[in-house]
Amino acid sequence: MPKTKVLTDVQVKNAKPKAKPYKLSDMKRLYLLVGTSGSKRWYWAYRNGDRDCTFPLGEYPAVSLDHARDLRSAAAKEVDQGKPPTPVKVKQAKPAPATNNGAPASTPVDAPVPGSLWAVADEWLAKKTPNWGAGHAAKVRAMLERYVRDNPIGARPIGVVETGDLYALVTGVAVRSSVNKDAGERKAVAPHSAIILRRALDGVFRLAKMKGLIKFNPVADLRASDVVEKPAPKSNKALDSAGLVALHAAVGAYGGQMLTKLAIELLMLTALRTVEVRAADWQEIDFTNKVWNVPASRMKKRIEHAVPLSAQALAVLEKLKVLTGGKGWLFPNSRRPADYMASTTVNAALSYMGFGGDTGNWFRAHGCRGSFSTWAYGAGYRGEAIEQQLAHLEKDATKRAYLQAKFWPERVQIMDAWGAYLHGLKGTPGS
Repeated sequence: MPKTKVLTDVQVKNAKPKAKPYKLSDMKRLYLLVGTSGSKRWYWAYRNGDRDCTFPLGEYPAVSLDHARDLRSAAAKEVDQGKPPTPVKVKQAKPAPATNNGAPASTPVDAPVPGSLWAVADEWLAKKTPNWGAGHAAKVRAMLERYVRDNPIGARPIGVVETGDLYALVTGVAVRSSVNKDAGERKAVAPHSAIILRRALDGVFRLAKMKGLIKFNPVADLRASDVVEKPAPKSNKALDSAGLVALHAAVGAYGGQMLTKLAIELLMLTALRTVEVRAADWQEIDFTNKVWNVPASRMKKRIEHAVPLSAQALAVLEKLKVLTGGKGWLFPNSRRPADYMASTTVNAALSYMGFGGDTGNWFRAHGCRGSFSTWAYGAGYRGEAIEQQLAHLEKDATKRAYLQAKFWPERVQIMDAWGAYLHGLKGTPGS
C-alpha cells in the first residue's frame, strides 16, 4: 500500500487558487480547501452513522497546519465518544492599522463584510455543515461561494436584499446551459442546483431573521416552482433475472478499474448499502466464520450488523486481498490511497456501462438491495429474515438480539442461495 502523504507548511502557504476549488489532503482525512479567490479553509471528513460528514476547523493562516491537526484530533475524540464535535472558535486577526493617509488598510478578499449577505451565509454554513454529509456540505458551500460570495450581491447588507434580487440570482442558475457540440444542441443542466441554492438561501435568511437583522424573509415568496421546473425523480428499480444477466455482462465487459468491478459484485452479493461496502476495512472480514461485521459507526441506524458471506462473496474478497494486500481499506481511493473509494465511483461506472442518463434501464448501486429483496421474497423466504439481512432492525436491544439469533441460520441459507443464483446467471447467454 502507498504511504500516506502529509502536507507541509510550505505547501499550504504556497497553494494558489485555480479555476475550481480543490483539496490538499493531509493525514487522517484532514484537508485544506483552496477557493477560487485564494481562500484556504481547513476541514476534517469523518463518519456519522451511515453518512460522510465534514467538520470545519477554521481558515488559514489563522489556523496553522499544526493547529488544524490538533483540532482534528480533539474533534475525533468527541466523535469516538458518540458526541458531535464542538464547533471551533478561532480568534480573528485584529483589524489592519490605518495607512499613512488615514484610510484603513484593504480588507482581505475573503473577509465577510459585517452584516452582509455573505457574512450571514458564512455563519449559517459554519452552523450547518458539521451535521451534513461531506458531499452535500461541499456542494452547498461551493454554490454559496460561487453565487453569493463571488457575486456583488454577497457584499450587500442583508437587509436590503429583496425577493426580486434573489429571483434573478436563482433563475440565472436554473437556466444555465451546456452545449452538445456533436448534436449542436443546448440544454439547461442546473435545475437541481437552482433548487439547492434556493433552499440554502432560505436557511441563510431565516438565520438573519432570528438574529434580528431582518424582519421579513425574502425567500419565503420565492417558491422552487417559481424558478425552475423540477425534473421528474427516477425510482431506484430492482433488477429481474434478465436485468441481472445484463448487469453481469456489463460488469464483465467494463474496462475500468478492477476494484470498481469487484465493489459492484460485493454490493450485489451482500445486499449492503454503498457506503457500508466502499468504506469497509479488512478488520471487519472474518474469513474463518464467513462473516462480515459492519461496525455501528457505518450503519444507517448505528447498530452493528453481521452479514453471512457466501462462497461467491468470499471468492470476491480473496481477489480483493490480492489487489490490496488485505490491510486497510477494502476499496482504497485510486487518487488518495489513504482514503476509501469515492461515493460517486460505482454509480459513475454503472452510467458508463449504460445504466444511467435517459436510458430505459436506469439503475443505481442502491438498487442491488432491492434486487436482492425482490428475489428473496419471490423465493419464499420469511420476511423477518429478509428484513434482518437488509438491516431493517428492531429498535429494542433485547428483542433485536433474540431475532438476530433466531433468523441467523436462515439468513446464512438465504445468502448462500442468493450467491449461487447470481453465479448461475453468469452462465446464461448474454451474460
